[in-house]
Amino acid sequence: MGGVSANLAADLGLLLMLLVSGYAAGQVRRGGLDDLMCAGILANLLGVAALWLRVDKPMEGPILLVLGPRHGVTVADLLVVVPVAVAGWLVAGQRSRVRALLTRSEP
Repeated sequence: MGGVSANLAADLGLLLMLLVSGYAAGQVRRGGLDDLMCAGILANLLGVAALWLRVDKPMEGPILLVLGPRHGVTVADLLVVVPVAVAGWLVAGQRSRVRALLTRSEP
C-alpha cells in the first residue's frame, strides 16, 4: 500500500497553511508577543509557505508566469501570499513595538 496520495497531501498542506496563518494573525492582532513567540510564529509561517509550494501540485491550475521550460508560477502558488503577508505584518508590528520601547526609555 502506498503512502499519502498527492491530493490528500495537497489538501492537508492547504489546511495547515490556513490554520497556521489564521492562528498567527489572531496572535498578532491580540498583541503582547515576546521575541521567542514571534520567532516561533515566523518560523511556522515560513515553514507552511515552503510546504505549500512543495505539495500544491494537484491544485496548481494555469501557469501565470513561465520561469523555465518545466517551471513557472501557477494560481495555487499565489496562495503562499497568505502566510508571507501575515509574517510581514508580524515583523512590522515588532518593529513598531521596539521603536515605542526605545522612545519610552529615553530620559
